[in-house]
Amino acid sequence: MESESDPDDPEVQENETRKRKKCGTPEKKKRMRGDSASKQEHRDQRYRKEWEADSRFRSWIAPVRGKATRALCKLCDKEINAEISVLKRHAESVSHVKQNKAIGAESGQRTLFQCAARDPAAVKLETQIKEAEIRKCAFLAENNIAIRAVEPMVATDKRCYPDSNIAQGIRLGRTKATKVIVNVIGKSHQADLADKLQHNKFSVIIDESTDIGTIKSMAVCVRFHNGKKFCTKFWKLVQVFSSTDADAANEGATARRLFGLLVQSFNEENVPMDNFVGFASDGCNTMFGTNNSVASRLQESYKGVIVNKCLCHSLHLCASEACKELPRCIEDLARNIYGIFKNSSKRQAEYAEFQEFYHTDPHKILRPSQTRWLSLQSVVNRILEQWDPLKAYFQLKALDARVIAATNVLNYMNDPTTKQYYHFLQWALPRFVDLNELFQSDRPLITIVHKKMCAAYKDLLLAFMDRAHVERTPLDQINPLDTSKHIPMSNIYLGVKVLKGFSEPPISNHPDKVNMEKCFRDRCKAFLVKGCTEMRQRFDFNSNSPFARMACLSPAEAMSRTKEPTLLHLIETVPRICDPNDLDRVQQLDDQWQLLDKREFADGMKEMEVDDFWITVRDYTDLDGKQIFKELGTFALHVLSLPHSNAACERCFSKINLIKTKIRNRMMTETLNGLLLASQCAKDGGGSDKFVVTQAMLAAMTAENLKPKKKPPAERPRGIADLDVVEEVDVDEVLMEEEFDVTFG
Repeated sequence: MESESDPDDPEVQENETRKRKKCGTPEKKKRMRGDSASKQEHRDQRYRKEWEADSRFRSWIAPVRGKATRALCKLCDKEINAEISVLKRHAESVSHVKQNKAIGAESGQRTLFQCAARDPAAVKLETQIKEAEIRKCAFLAENNIAIRAVEPMVATDKRCYPDSNIAQGIRLGRTKATKVIVNVIGKSHQADLADKLQHNKFSVIIDESTDIGTIKSMAVCVRFHNGKKFCTKFWKLVQVFSSTDADAANEGATARRLFGLLVQSFNEENVPMDNFVGFASDGCNTMFGTNNSVASRLQESYKGVIVNKCLCHSLHLCASEACKELPRCIEDLARNIYGIFKNSSKRQAEYAEFQEFYHTDPHKILRPSQTRWLSLQSVVNRILEQWDPLKAYFQLKALDARVIAATNVLNYMNDPTTKQYYHFLQWALPRFVDLNELFQSDRPLITIVHKKMCAAYKDLLLAFMDRAHVERTPLDQINPLDTSKHIPMSNIYLGVKVLKGFSEPPISNHPDKVNMEKCFRDRCKAFLVKGCTEMRQRFDFNSNSPFARMACLSPAEAMSRTKEPTLLHLIETVPRICDPNDLDRVQQLDDQWQLLDKREFADGMKEMEVDDFWITVRDYTDLDGKQIFKELGTFALHVLSLPHSNAACERCFSKINLIKTKIRNRMMTETLNGLLLASQCAKDGGGSDKFVVTQAMLAAMTAENLKPKKKPPAERPRGIADLDVVEEVDVDEVLMEEEFDVTFG
């Protein structure tokens, strides 16, 4: 018998260890998963100067300043660990070998001098390839195409153009394309914007919203004059809450937090807040509360800043509140008609026959929306246009007991006053909607805001108040609720169609016509009173208000100076544009203002657009070639850059809704911000095929900007997407595989 081996024998222990190493899990893998019995801590190696003399590395290796444990590959422009094994692997890597071949290296080894003196043709080709990659990424952003589509796009180009060195040299995948959009085009464009804001007065427009991925973000836009024209540009999309910041979530989207994020977005780009002159947002309490809001904090931190509530939001709210004074059935009718047709192609096809019979345009029924500013008037006009075929259609459908909604619609339409309410809305709503549509423009409208608002307000007042009282009383002192100044109910003006409707059948011969008309006029008067009351609460009609002061800059007023003989009052209104205490500058501006109507300008100056007018004034030169109105023109252009609405932010969120859809709901805010900036950059330059690829963009095409920076799993924060994977769908996993999975029968 063989004797048992002694477990304490060193030779036996060595054999056991050898067996474990041979048959068991590799020690390296054990250490990675934390199962290794032997604790071997890896020590970082330091860069060694002798590697620069080694024939294997000397042509491309260099130290990294401030990082003793890192080495730089000059060919790949990439940092790697300063370890001999890592250097060897990198020298044999595919990317390094390709880079050697691209510069004409023989067997991958060149001297430092040879690396510096590269072939000009190769350098030109490399630049052309980078530009092509940038333009392709800009094309994706501009046209809202899934980023992963770049891979088959590049492969198709290589197949179609085998003789093109540029097409064959493009290396562009999903990850690199994302980095080009975010870190190259996006950041370069934002740097250009920051440079303009550093040298020009600007206003800020903000709004907040929650996207389909339940991420709350704040869109920041800036408005300024770049010396040639007025620009309203997207600045940044700021995420309000982060999955790694519990304190922010506990605090909520407060005014303090939004204010801090807003200021931080400009400080990060070194934009001086001394150039900040105006602010606009919607009128919610967080933005425009009296004591603790974003606007109050801005006014406290930056004295003299002009803050304006969005006129578009205000007018929409005025119209919405006024409509609540009308019978509920008016709104229900519009919603029920749309609801019956919206998801039924059969009913739409049936209704088309009625449209053809009544010779009505084949238009679709529109949806009344609470958030779309211009939808209400369009819905009213469409229902009146389609009234006869609609009524005939629902008379037929009411016979079908299964369609109860059709019976309700028919009952509403059979009421003779229902159509008259729609005729009244057709007359009254344009007083709100036309202004709303006007103020959505990015054109400088600051000089006509007060005039337009006063005209609309006065028009509504004259419909139910004594004309003499309205004409002789300042608008800001008129109280729409003062019934002593109201005209008799029978004299209230409700539009021509309403007057004609009550004088014709079926109302004229209705047995209860008197009570019917009285009730109708009471409701319409309540609409007018409520609309005027809301306008008075939301807009300052005082003749000394900021908007009223700025009206003097309109071409007709500036050339006549009938209302404002001096600029002092306007300068005191905008102290961040011109300091009222700087009397020398104030006097200089006022002298030029006094001289303005005494100079001979080209004919038609008073009819020019306000921005063209002041650019012409600024650039005007006398016989000596001196710009005698330079300071005045610059001052006026800065005032005209003040915002009157936040429609620009609403357009940003509309674009976000087109980008971040149900199948792209995992898109991060950083990527979304880059897409918005890249799209804006391409469109500003005339499209992805025409915009200028700057040297800054080409210089940013480095490994540091294009390589993904992955965090270890232990450091990667657990976000909302990790908690609910069932509903999270990636655009590139669905769009390419399932979008066209359709079976035709």
